[in-house]
Amino acid sequence: MQLVADIGGRRLRALSQIRQSVAIAGIAALLLALFAMFHWVVRSEEWVNHTHRVKLAIERALAGLAAAEAADRRFLITDDPEALEPRTRALAGARDAAARVATLTADNPVQHQRARDLAALVERHIAYLDTTLELERQGRDQDVREYIRTGPGLRAMAEIIARSAAMQAEEDRLLVARSERVARLQTAFTLTGLILGIGCMALVMATQRRDREIMGGLAEALHDRTILLREINHRVGNSLQMVASLVKLQSAAGDAVARAALRKAEGRILSVGEAHKHLHRTGAIETIDIADYLAALVANLREQIPDGAACLRLDAVSVAVPVEQAVSLGLIVNELVTNAAEHAYAPGDAAVIEVVLRREAGGFRLIVRDHGRGLPDGAGNPSGGGLGMLLLYSLTGQLAGSLRFQSGARGTTAIIEFPAQATEAGA
Repeated sequence: MQLVADIGGRRLRALSQIRQSVAIAGIAALLLALFAMFHWVVRSEEWVNHTHRVKLAIERALAGLAAAEAADRRFLITDDPEALEPRTRALAGARDAAARVATLTADNPVQHQRARDLAALVERHIAYLDTTLELERQGRDQDVREYIRTGPGLRAMAEIIARSAAMQAEEDRLLVARSERVARLQTAFTLTGLILGIGCMALVMATQRRDREIMGGLAEALHDRTILLREINHRVGNSLQMVASLVKLQSAAGDAVARAALRKAEGRILSVGEAHKHLHRTGAIETIDIADYLAALVANLREQIPDGAACLRLDAVSVAVPVEQAVSLGLIVNELVTNAAEHAYAPGDAAVIEVVLRREAGGFRLIVRDHGRGLPDGAGNPSGGGLGMLLLYSLTGQLAGSLRFQSGARGTTAIIEFPAQATEAGA
C-alpha cells in the first residue's frame, strides 16, 4: 500500500508540474500576443493619423487656390498691387499641398492616381490665373472679361473640387475602417491583458498552493520522522537498559575478575543507552546538551561504583554537540572514572574523582582527575594494552583528538583535547 501511495504521489506531482509548465507556456504565448497586438494598435493608429494628414493636405491645396483667386479678384477690382501680396504664398502652398497629397497616397494606387490628376489640375488652374493676371496688367480689360467667361478656369476649378471631393470621400471611408480596426485591436489588447493578468494571478496562486502542499508534506514527514526517531531512541534505550540489567545479573554469578569485567561492560552499555534516553526526553535528533548528558552519566556511575566508594564531581560547559561525539565522550568518561575508582585509591580511602569539560579555542578539553596514588610508572601514559586502554585511544581517535596522562604523588589526570565538529551548535 505504501508503494502504491508513493507511486500515486509521484504521478500527481508529475501531473502538477506538467500543468504548471503548460500554464507557463500559455502565459508566454499570451504575452507574445499582447506585444503583437500592441504593435498592431500602434501601426493602426499611425494609419489613422496618415488618413488625417491626407485630408488636411487636400484641404490646404483647395484653400491655397481659393486664397490666390481672392487675391486676383481684389486686384481686378481695385487695381492695387498690394492686393497680390498673399497670392504668391497661396499658390506655393497649393503646389506643396498637392505634391504632399501625391506623396502620402503612394501606398494606394487609386488615390495616388487621383492625387497626380489633382496636382495637374492645380497647375492648369494656376496657369489660368497667371494668364488672367497678365492680361489685366496689359490693360486688356475686354480680353480679361472674355477669358474669364470662356476660359478653362471655371472648368478646372470644378474638376479640382470634384476630384478633391472624391479623394476626401475615399479617405473618410478609410478613416472609418481604420478607426474601427483600432477600436477592435484596443478591445482585444485590453481583453488579452486582462486574461494575462488573471492567468498570472492564477499561476501565482497555484504555485503558492503547491508550495504550501509541499511544505505541509515536508513538515508532516519531518514530524513523523521526529516521532519515529524518538520512538527508536526510546526502544534502543530500553533495550540497552535491559542488556545492562542482564549483564549485572550475570556478574553476580561469576568470580571477581568476571564480575569486574561485566561491571565495566555494564557501564559501557549504560553510557550508550543514556544518550538514547536523553534524545528521547529532549526530542532532539542530531545533538545532545553535553552537560545534561554527562550529569546523567555521572549519576549512573555513582550507582555502579561498589558501596559508594567514590565522590564524583562534575563541572561541564553546557553546549550542544553531535550525538556521535557525545557517545564517544560518554564512553571515555565511563572508562576513566571506573578505572580511577578501581585503581587510584586503596581500600577504605576517601576517593574523589573530578570530571571537567571546558571550551577551548576551536574545540574542547576533557579532564578526569583523581587524587589517588598515581600511576605505577610515574608521569606519562600508563603501560599495558588492555581493552580499556585500547578503547580509550580508539574513542579519542574518533574525536580526532589527543589523549595524555599526568601522574604524580597527588594523583592522576587524564586530558583529552579534541576539536568541535561542524554540527556543534554552540554554547
